[in-house]
Amino acid sequence: MRKRTFLGIVFLLSLALSLAPPLYELFFTFPSYERLLLQDTQQEAARYVAVLLHSLDIDRQPLARETIPPHVDRELERLQRDFHLIKLRFFSPQGEIIYSTAREEVGTINQKSYFHEIVRQGQTFSKVVKKDLPTAEGASYSIDVVETYVPLMLKGTFGGAIETYFDITSRMESLQRLHRRSLLLQLAIGLGLLALIVAALGKIRETMRRREKAEAALKRANLNLEDRVAERTGQLEDSCRKLKEEVVERIVVQDLLSETVGVLQGEKDRINGILRSVGDGLLVVDEADRVTLMNPAAEALLGCRFCIVGGGVPLESLVTNGVLLDYLNLLLRRRAGQKNEDFELPALAGKPLRVLQGRTSELIGPDGRGAGKVVLIQDVTEDRSIERMKREFISMATHELQTPLATMIGYAELLTSEGAERFTPEERKGFCLSIHEKGFALSRIVDDLVDASLVDSGQVLSVSKTPFSLNDLVQQAVSLFFIDSKRHRIALDCCPEPIEVAGDGGRIEQVLGNLLSNAVKYSPQGGEVKIAAERMDGFAQVCVSDEGIGMTAEQASMVFNRFYRVDSSTTAVGGVGLGLSIARDIVDAHGGRIWIESEPGRGTAVYFTLPLAVARANESVQAVA
Repeated sequence: MRKRTFLGIVFLLSLALSLAPPLYELFFTFPSYERLLLQDTQQEAARYVAVLLHSLDIDRQPLARETIPPHVDRELERLQRDFHLIKLRFFSPQGEIIYSTAREEVGTINQKSYFHEIVRQGQTFSKVVKKDLPTAEGASYSIDVVETYVPLMLKGTFGGAIETYFDITSRMESLQRLHRRSLLLQLAIGLGLLALIVAALGKIRETMRRREKAEAALKRANLNLEDRVAERTGQLEDSCRKLKEEVVERIVVQDLLSETVGVLQGEKDRINGILRSVGDGLLVVDEADRVTLMNPAAEALLGCRFCIVGGGVPLESLVTNGVLLDYLNLLLRRRAGQKNEDFELPALAGKPLRVLQGRTSELIGPDGRGAGKVVLIQDVTEDRSIERMKREFISMATHELQTPLATMIGYAELLTSEGAERFTPEERKGFCLSIHEKGFALSRIVDDLVDASLVDSGQVLSVSKTPFSLNDLVQQAVSLFFIDSKRHRIALDCCPEPIEVAGDGGRIEQVLGNLLSNAVKYSPQGGEVKIAAERMDGFAQVCVSDEGIGMTAEQASMVFNRFYRVDSSTTAVGGVGLGLSIARDIVDAHGGRIWIESEPGRGTAVYFTLPLAVARANESVQAVA
């Protein structure tokens, strides 16, 4: 059935392909030839008009009755013989017929829309008028003509038009004869091809019928073969059934073994995960001091890869550092419950001094007896550094608090003593200013301690972000800080345009105070202290620089730590080591950034940025959008 349907589809496609060329000739090729004839006649009319106007010498002025020369009829007779001209008319720019081969039309005005909308706009208008059909003017002819209006344009202005009627009867008849011959030829070729295809389809159908008979015979042979195969298959199935029973038994045993291996592997992975998660170095040694297990932290400490070395390696073969090996042996010999002590690992190439603390515990075997020891080595370098800085901070804080308190108490006793009247008003005023200055210094230390306590407890510094002028704040901070400074020169370099920032003016003034205080304290020989403020891509940048003692790169990387001071000796400048740490917290709370550039003996420059009020407003608008 499907094959017959396929042959029917092939026949229909063949029929369509046979009829396609004649239909294409009828509906596309012949109309295209007619359009080409119209275009050729239109171009011929344009050439004719150009020759006529040039021969009459009227192609440089608008057409009018007085411009038509008397010998126009003789010129038309000559051109009519050469160009098959049937009729010609001259139109003035207003559409009036000023000359026509049909004299009775002179004086008539053309009111047709095509004349005013096409010809007067400078475009040629043509129309093919077949025999006995009306022209654009409503007349009819017994021949085929092409009616063409050619405008006369003088410097872009319409100067009139010339209408021509050309006889195309002979050309149309030639075109139709050619069209009929081509159509008949294509029909003959198409029908011949269709006949060949029908004959071929008949042969194909006969071949398909014989093939169907052969397929039926082959199918019967296959059925007989299947019966013989089924018989043999039954015998093979019995053998396969017995073999499957044996395979199933082996698969069950293998599954149990795989499940057991998976459980063991899971336990091993869990233990390895626990070991990797322990940040301290962990070693497991047996009773002969051979390493049986270690975690990555211990590998980094000992400088070896346990997976490469393998288990059961003596401790002496793994540890190349003699000082560290002695300490590990001491740990392994330590009795249970003995107090842990710190051990300093000397600095090696590229590595700083490290403080270690080791602990040991007994490893109990399956039989309840000791099977070795577990050694846990903890790096307490940072903890000891923090403890040391805290001790130094307590000492410095005590000194920093006692010094201004002693000064305040001393001046207060002088002012309240019985002989206070011997001091002049200026001296008493100086005493009060000193008490006020020391009290303000104590207040700043207390504020720093309170802010540091808030940050350390996980709270956020209180920051009220409102727009304010950074220029005014910088000038105010400079004027207050250097009112009594004699050894330092202040250089102020602010952007001439106002810099509006979004932030807490009091907190930013606290940052500037800390930076200016450090610039003066760490410039004991005096020099220039420069403060600059400028705009940079949505942020305001402030820089406080000095010509003081400077610092190394290592010191610069630690100045923002709590309680850190560049020089913590007894001869160092005052301070508790919280100023830059608090300054960093305040700048971070404003969404800015703070950093230091310094060289020993060359001075220090501290930079920080704050978001502009305009940038903050734009971010708010975008968030609302």
